[in-house]
Amino acid sequence: MAWTLQFRLVIPAIRRRLATCETSELLPRVASLGDGAYASDLWRFGSVDLSHALIHEAVDGASLLIFRARWREALKAKYPVTPSLSTPAEAACAGFYCWDSGQLEAAGVAFEHVRHLPHGDELFGIAQGLVSASVIGTLDEAASWRAPRFDAKKSSDARLRPGSVRALALLDEVAQAVAVLSRTESLRARQDALAKAIGHLQTLLDEGPSFCERPEWPLIEAVAENWRDLVGRAVGQLTEAASRRPVENPFLGYSGRPVRGHAFVGRVGP
Repeated sequence: MAWTLQFRLVIPAIRRRLATCETSELLPRVASLGDGAYASDLWRFGSVDLSHALIHEAVDGASLLIFRARWREALKAKYPVTPSLSTPAEAACAGFYCWDSGQLEAAGVAFEHVRHLPHGDELFGIAQGLVSASVIGTLDEAASWRAPRFDAKKSSDARLRPGSVRALALLDEVAQAVAVLSRTESLRARQDALAKAIGHLQTLLDEGPSFCERPEWPLIEAVAENWRDLVGRAVGQLTEAASRRPVENPFLGYSGRPVRGHAFVGRVGP
C-alpha cells in the first residue's frame, strides 16, 4: 500500500486477516498497525466500511447542481461511516482510531468490547484512565485521581502498551504528591509536595515521547501540560501567600525587658 496506494485491495485483506486470527494475537496485531505511516487509515477502515467512506467523499465533492443538500445528506445516511463494534477486530480497530482522533470516551466504549481478550483489560484500563485524567480541572480533583491498577504478577515486558502504563504511573505519583496539600498546613511541606509534582510532570513531558506509544502519547501529553499549569498556578499562589506572612521576630519576649543570662549576647556588661 505504501508504494501503490491500493487501499481497495489492502484494506479488505487486512480485515479478513484480523477476522480470522487467534484471539491471543488479535490486539497485538491491531496495535502493530500503528507502526507504519498509514496507521490512522488502517485503524479507521478496520472498523469503517471503505466503500461507504468513498461514497461520502464522492458525494461531498460533487457539485451542488447534482446533489442538493437534502439529497446529499439522505444519500450519505444510507452509507454510515461510524466505526463498527460488531466484531472484536472492528472494536479493537475502532478503539485505536478513536484514540488517534482524540475521541477518548468513544475509545473506552470500543475497548470495553474486547476486555475479555488478552490485553483487553489493559487497553480498557488505559482508556478509562485517560478519560478521567483529561477532565481534571482543579488540584483537589488531581489529588483524588489514581492510575488504573493491573495484575502485579505480570511483568511490564508482558504489557501490550508498557509505555502508556508507565506514563500513567508517573501521573499517579503527581496525584499522590498533590494530595499532600490537603493533609498539611506546613508551608515547607506544601512547597516540597508541589516541587515533587512539577518534577514528575517535567520528567514525563521530557522523556514521554521516547517511551510512550502512539496514539496515546499526544493524549497523555495534553493531560500532563494541563496538570502542570494547575500545579504551576498553585506554586505561584503559595509563593505569594508566603511573601505576605508576617516576619517572625527572633527577639520576641526580650524587647523592653531586662536582658540576663543566655539572652545577653553581643555586649559585655559593666
